[in-house]
Amino acid sequence: MSQSDVQFYLTNGKVARFTVETGWIMENVHPNKLFSQPQIVVATPSSLAAFPSHHVALVDIATERQLGWAFPPEVSDIRLVSVEYFLEQTQNIRTDRPEPPKAGESAKGHVVAELAGVEPLHLEYSTIVRGKLDQRMVVNQLLSQPALLARREDDKGMTLLNIANLARLTFYPGPPERPTTAWPAQSV
Repeated sequence: MSQSDVQFYLTNGKVARFTVETGWIMENVHPNKLFSQPQIVVATPSSLAAFPSHHVALVDIATERQLGWAFPPEVSDIRLVSVEYFLEQTQNIRTDRPEPPKAGESAKGHVVAELAGVEPLHLEYSTIVRGKLDQRMVVNQLLSQPALLARREDDKGMTLLNIANLARLTFYPGPPERPTTAWPAQSV
């Protein structure tokens, strides 16, 4: 039986680590339901730990097996990336606005996710542009579920971010036109 290393990152900055049979995770863990339950309970031979779901910032599952979990519609991939890779990929975006992709083209974007009790996470997402790229649609897709799912940086497992503990998402590049509901601003 293969084992997965599972880490619960809590909003108080603590991390709880366990090993769990990978087959059990595949059969019993559903990303869209994980943070919807009042608590997540983990039983070991010597203890029982109950984590109130609203105090779990993210769950990181390291495994060699594919878990078979799907990304939201309109998003073909989301993965954690290193800070260095993120900065390399976004350095030109922050000074020069790239041409927006056309319908039918694939597009990549980058996100900084800030959660309570956790260092900022850097993500890269891929999508196929269906029409004029509407970043609000991507944002709505990412935030419409209780968990944001991302492949681990080493591509060995998945990380589930608890949307309830999300403080901010910052997208790079920003939209070519300011959404009507967005505050007009300049970064300082």
